[in-house]
Amino acid sequence: MINLNKCKFGDKLKTRKGLMAVYICHGISDKNTHICVVGLGAFDYEKIVGDRNGKTYLRNDDDRYGIVGKWEDEK
Repeated sequence: MINLNKCKFGDKLKTRKGLMAVYICHGISDKNTHICVVGLGAFDYEKIVGDRNGKTYLRNDDDRYGIVGKWEDEK
């Protein structure tokens, strides 16, 4: 499990779907709300709003964009 409270701008994260997300910032009024972006194509991206454990808010899908951990670059 990841704690997004410990992330900083630019940290690379991994979604449940296996995509790379980039941490942007925490919420202004609620420090346990976090904003990330995930690239879906050359000119397509999705904003992810989640709690400190990576569970997404405001989504009616199967939570495939939930954050599951840090991105580990393949060698």
